[in-house]
Amino acid sequence: MTAGCPGCTGTEPWTASPGCAEQALVVAEREFGNPAYFAVHAITAAAYRVQHPATVTPYSVAVGLVVLEGAGSGLRGAALEKRIRWAAPLLRARTPALDPPSGRWTLTIDDVAAASTAEEHGAVVLRWAEEIAEGWASARAAVTAVLTA
Repeated sequence: MTAGCPGCTGTEPWTASPGCAEQALVVAEREFGNPAYFAVHAITAAAYRVQHPATVTPYSVAVGLVVLEGAGSGLRGAALEKRIRWAAPLLRARTPALDPPSGRWTLTIDDVAAASTAEEHGAVVLRWAEEIAEGWASARAAVTAVLTA
């Protein structure tokens, strides 16, 4: 479904193809329909936004990077939500310039959709989030600079 998607292939204009956007909706339906899948919904949504940065604002990408970094640090649920509530107003007031990385991603929403159990779904989402966070390392440094200023 993500074949030819600019966001998934890491090429300009970094938007989502119709098939990729449809796949994201399929995953969202699964997450909203089952609490075990929903446990990683904030991470799924952030990974998708950051992988397709031209479909959202720079502020949304910056907050997404906070989510991905928090997930990589082991934050989940209320702890991750607390981190987002702390960071969001700081980033809204001073959103840094963020340049998307180049290069094709190895994981996409297709991999998340292919998971057959909630446990596998969560594991794939976390691997996907980690890959995207690593790819955006320089932008994450700009976000961190805003948050620690």
